[in-house]
Amino acid sequence: MSKKFQLVISLLFACLVAAWSGPSFAAAYQMPDTEMHVITTIETRNQEYMLYLQLPQGYGEKENRHKKYPVVYVLDAYWDFPVIAGARSGLVFDGIVPEFILVGIGYSKDGVVEEGDIVNTLRQIDYTPVQDSVDKNTGDGASFLGFIKSSVVPFVETNYRTDNYRVLTGTSWGGLFSLYAMFENPGFFQGHIAITPAVSGFHRWAFVRESKFFSDDGISEMGPSSNQLPAYLYMSVGTDDQLGNFTNESIAFSQVLKDRQYEDFDFRFELKENEHHASVKIASFGQGLMHALSGYQE
Repeated sequence: MSKKFQLVISLLFACLVAAWSGPSFAAAYQMPDTEMHVITTIETRNQEYMLYLQLPQGYGEKENRHKKYPVVYVLDAYWDFPVIAGARSGLVFDGIVPEFILVGIGYSKDGVVEEGDIVNTLRQIDYTPVQDSVDKNTGDGASFLGFIKSSVVPFVETNYRTDNYRVLTGTSWGGLFSLYAMFENPGFFQGHIAITPAVSGFHRWAFVRESKFFSDDGISEMGPSSNQLPAYLYMSVGTDDQLGNFTNESIAFSQVLKDRQYEDFDFRFELKENEHHASVKIASFGQGLMHALSGYQE
């Protein structure tokens, strides 16, 4: 075989390898029935958000044109939206939960999460109920809840067929925010999911707020009846949570809620064996969705 012929064969082989392994054969994965919308506001410091929205399968089909759906709102959408979307498909297939519209609330433009600790700073601003004396990037929970009520929910309920049943789910700071919304505006969300919630944060703010709510000293749109807490709440934590004192504090807070015996309050708490701060989400979302949506009547 001549050297010239060997060279030609080598070049052809290199081209084939490049074709097989090159990016021209790789297509970006897109989740079906999913839309993304930028929504802006002057109510919060962060001002610009990305909504990730996934419609139920068959939403646009003729036979479903009058059908309405509950809505699950998920915080930290860039992390948890695809996890919940995956859990939903199996739960719906098995007939355990009704079809629902899934709405994720995130920060990044074009679905690309910003580098570094920027996202953690933004979420800390929005999800925390009070400002820390040494950290200005905290304490905008009231503004963020106002934004959800005045902008996010109206956008969803104006443009899509919803059935006025809402679930709010969050983890860590997001879990604390779900509890915050439950006490500050009971009944606006019928279901709440709080996975490994940061109940020990801000000098155990969650314990203090619940106590005020129960004793009527707190401010609540429910009025003076402290025995009522209309919500389906699911809460969980891992036995091996490696951050702070999340495990023990979540157990303690769950006991407080159980002991109160609120009216119209359906509470389920799970301690997940061998799960950590992030892994507990995978073990919890399915049970959380089942519980939070159990109050929905089609």
